[in-house]
Amino acid sequence: MVDLCIACLPVDAQRRDRELVAGSSDGMTDRKPSPRVAIVALAVLAFIMLGLSVPILVGGRPQSLTLQTASVQAASRDTFVIASPVRLLAAPELTLQSGTLSMAADKFGRPRSGEAAAAILASGSARITLDDATIWLDLDRGTVGKGLQAGADALAAPLLSALANLSFESVSLRNCVIVLKRGDQTSDVLSDVRLDVSNRKNASLTAVGSFDLAGRQLALDATLGLVSDRRDVVQLPLKATLKGGLVDANISDARLLLGDKLEVVAPMAEVQSGRLVQAAAWLGSAWPVGRGLGLFKAKGRMHWTDRTVVFQDASFHLDGNEATGTLAFSWDMDRPEIDGTLALKRLDLTPYMELASAENRGVFSGGWLSLGGGSRSLALPMLTKIDADVRISSERLTAGPWSFGKSAVSLSVKGHKMLADVGELELMNEGSARGQLSVDMTAAQPRYVIRGKIEGFDAAKAANKAFGHAALAGRANLIFDLTGSASTVDQLARGLTGRVGIELPDGGLLGIDVVQLAAAAQRSNDPEAKGWGSPARGQTRVDQFAAKFGVQGGKLLVESFKASDSTRLFTAAGDVDLSSRSFDGEFSIRKQPVTLVVVADDRPSPPTEVLKLRGPWAEPYIRYSTRPSKSAAPSSSPPAEAPITPTTSTRRPG
Repeated sequence: MVDLCIACLPVDAQRRDRELVAGSSDGMTDRKPSPRVAIVALAVLAFIMLGLSVPILVGGRPQSLTLQTASVQAASRDTFVIASPVRLLAAPELTLQSGTLSMAADKFGRPRSGEAAAAILASGSARITLDDATIWLDLDRGTVGKGLQAGADALAAPLLSALANLSFESVSLRNCVIVLKRGDQTSDVLSDVRLDVSNRKNASLTAVGSFDLAGRQLALDATLGLVSDRRDVVQLPLKATLKGGLVDANISDARLLLGDKLEVVAPMAEVQSGRLVQAAAWLGSAWPVGRGLGLFKAKGRMHWTDRTVVFQDASFHLDGNEATGTLAFSWDMDRPEIDGTLALKRLDLTPYMELASAENRGVFSGGWLSLGGGSRSLALPMLTKIDADVRISSERLTAGPWSFGKSAVSLSVKGHKMLADVGELELMNEGSARGQLSVDMTAAQPRYVIRGKIEGFDAAKAANKAFGHAALAGRANLIFDLTGSASTVDQLARGLTGRVGIELPDGGLLGIDVVQLAAAAQRSNDPEAKGWGSPARGQTRVDQFAAKFGVQGGKLLVESFKASDSTRLFTAAGDVDLSSRSFDGEFSIRKQPVTLVVVADDRPSPPTEVLKLRGPWAEPYIRYSTRPSKSAAPSSSPPAEAPITPTTSTRRPG
């Protein structure tokens, strides 16, 4: 066989992978592959097929078999060596840096003469092999449009022109490298490219084979039509499948658009990864290893450009969660960016959390939504790896042992900062919540701000979880505005500051018989009685209850505390230490007048009973005392009878 070659000396494939970027003339540097979804590799090969489809767009066929000596030189009678890179396509710039080009022998295995080889090239029936080639596609050079420009080298050199003008029956790429360049940014490198490209009567190109991306092999089967189905723009039919160990992709009835930029539009595309975290790591994004982010599927209408892929009217599957809507992924920045609107029947966050211990079932640690107990990390690692603007709604939400009804959340992540706006969260027939959570990961310690309101929840259940006892019962409203900087849950508990308010708008129960507690403490022979005793088994009904607390250093500081029934007013002062589960304060009981008319009476009002409480709230020390009532203070000339004008309540309606 007579070889017609455009050759450089063969080099070791691994060495070439290391040197092709570091040794380039325009200053590229060897970097780790940037994060990409599998569709990137598919599109790169579509670009290569685009480079082979120049004749459909610019026309022309080779007339002679002479090579431009400025670009190639003869190495032997049947071998030619490229002296400098050859540009096959000017816009976008497609350059053959090196390689060996040969034609197959005739059917009897005999070498062809130069004249016979020229005739075969002219007839368009040649079977060509391209070995050890390095091909660059530079997306930042040239402008793609309807008037594609072929490189001058490709048109001047007949053998290269034959390749660029599809004067072949097939081309086999063996041990080749394809580099997708973006100026000074990170480049994508496909190595060990082994493709068989078939030309079907200049109507389409089919490529079947494999290549390596970041050390993993992918199999490709793609067909690109060479005739535009529109006159106003160049739009070429495309279908392809891509299969690998971590990712599979399939597009059908798609179109490759050539306008100001290269685009792929598919009415139906499917992408699947069985191990999403490992796939992200393979493509260059060092996501932390944790529970969840396993099986991912996307199926629907797809629009792809160089660094963005958008799924519209699509269905998605992630770790058992099924969603519909729109989702866009973009990599035109330091971190991937996600934008989308998703609706789910059921959202389960449990796969992204990890129970801290069997004894502490309510606390999570590890995983992507780390809410660790004790000294465990409170970090949200996802915030340092991506930017996002996502809106999610679900009919039902589950997070470990907690279940919720409808939820609507908008999530924004930018520059290691997160803002989650909870527009709606049903507490499974126990009220609803709304509010905001912001996290700033830019400081030495993450900073958290949470504010919002929970309405109509069961106070008894919440108190049981917080204190181990139903200290308060009834439908309650809770308002909170808290800030803290911490790396662990312990640090956050000690460092939270802000305010919390709670009310029972329709009344409720205090989880102790206050009157009996005061009586028992009064009868006690000890100055301080220890423990709640039998009154802890009773309750006190109140018509109104409202309390406000300051939060500082892991303590609740009572700012106001008032509860009342028809005859008594209950107030409190002091503080509650959440970390040591103790308190230090006093509880006061004062009788209230029954009528709105004060009748002159020399007898003073009963004194206010005071219970001083200190120590652990499970078994505190209780001291009983009294304090004179304000109404018992002497008056020089009390009126015989004076009506009391009712004042307007400052309590807001509802």
